[in-house]
Amino acid sequence: MGPIEDEVPFFLPHLQREPCGYRRQCQRSRATCVVAVVAAFVVLFLLHWVHVKIMKPVHFQVSETQQKLERGSETQQKFERGSKFSWVWHQTAAKMKAEGAARDRTTTSSAPAPAPPASMQAERVVRDKTTTSSAPTPAPTPAPTPAPPAYCSRIEEDCRATKCCLDPDMRCYQKNQWWAECLKKSSCVPGIRKQDPLKYRFNWSCTQLSGPTPPPFHGWTYGTWTTGYWDCCKPSCSWPHKGNQTRPVRTCHSKTGQQLLNTSEVSVCDGGIAASCTSQQPFLLNGIGMGFAAAAVRGSSHHLTGDTNCGQCYELVFTDQQHIAMPENATWGGSSPSLMGKRMIVQITNIGEDVEGDHTFDIQIPGAGLGARTSGCPTQFPGTVKDDFDCGQRYGGCDSIEGCSKLPHELQAGCRWRYEWLEWLKKGGRTNNPFIRFRRVRCPLQLTEISGSIPKDDADGWTMLM
Repeated sequence: MGPIEDEVPFFLPHLQREPCGYRRQCQRSRATCVVAVVAAFVVLFLLHWVHVKIMKPVHFQVSETQQKLERGSETQQKFERGSKFSWVWHQTAAKMKAEGAARDRTTTSSAPAPAPPASMQAERVVRDKTTTSSAPTPAPTPAPTPAPPAYCSRIEEDCRATKCCLDPDMRCYQKNQWWAECLKKSSCVPGIRKQDPLKYRFNWSCTQLSGPTPPPFHGWTYGTWTTGYWDCCKPSCSWPHKGNQTRPVRTCHSKTGQQLLNTSEVSVCDGGIAASCTSQQPFLLNGIGMGFAAAAVRGSSHHLTGDTNCGQCYELVFTDQQHIAMPENATWGGSSPSLMGKRMIVQITNIGEDVEGDHTFDIQIPGAGLGARTSGCPTQFPGTVKDDFDCGQRYGGCDSIEGCSKLPHELQAGCRWRYEWLEWLKKGGRTNNPFIRFRRVRCPLQLTEISGSIPKDDADGWTMLM
């Protein structure tokens, strides 16, 4: 019995021509279809797996990296925008702080400020003048003007006290009772200044408190006298912000003798490690005395004012003037006959609180007296006692060159200089606190190499001797 026509699948019409074997071929065709469908599903599954497991994370990472780059670019743009204005804040920060402090002091209690630490009180004693103690709190409004310091004001500093400006093209103009500032001359207009921070944007009165900065004195000063000392303490001009010098005067480690880089180290006379370097003792150069000295802090006619003189150099010429003892009107001391007319150049490394009036220079000379500060030298030179450094005479020091042998070996040359060149107490009580005439000169290299300090105005027409 042959196959029935209706049993032939519609999608296999060619089997109708081969009725005897179409079922076997049909079965093979079905298997092929199933395999094709399964293969298709496998391919789709693999494509889906590749998309989920590989392509999507890569795309996410790329997107995340792009977002980071965009955020970084945005941050950079913000930084660049901000940097355009950052200098304004640097420029006004110091002014805001100073003016704010001045205003705040006037609204606080008038109770006195706490006493400074003992170490600061000690630094007010003879020769070690650090001026680091805090000023007492002023009374309520109006704010009292502080005592004038020994230097003019810089840009953006309160110039109510100094009433002068370091820049000769500027003048000190008053804003109000709390603030005055150095501005370009004729530039201050009464009213609001847009340059002021909003917090302090008040009217300026523009009252001029200063005239032109006086020119430096280049002439000779007569009729003053000198002394000597060596106390091993850190010199006052070795502290930061003293005078108008390139850097503070060099100090040395009290134990090792090495140069100290930190200019804020505490003095050996107050328990620290900063001491005078032994190289800062007097010496001779081509017959001229060379050395270092403490300068007077006050005097009406000798043009020495204290901190302002740090680093400056002066030529001293010893004269025949003598001291007069009252009331008997007897003369004493002064230069020995062979010292008269000799010259010496000194650089100011210290400020002498006990050096005032006609007493202008206190020369650093080993053996010339410890003064009031007696602890520094025995600390710097272990195994010694204070009497070894001045023969037991705190002011004036040893009377003869024999006393130099008691000093440490490093200081004996400077001690002998006192008797051999300065002729201390050589004959008839002379030399003793000799009188001089002096003038400012340009600092010689032989001194600045020892001190490490040069005045910033040293090229402004000062006489060069060496």
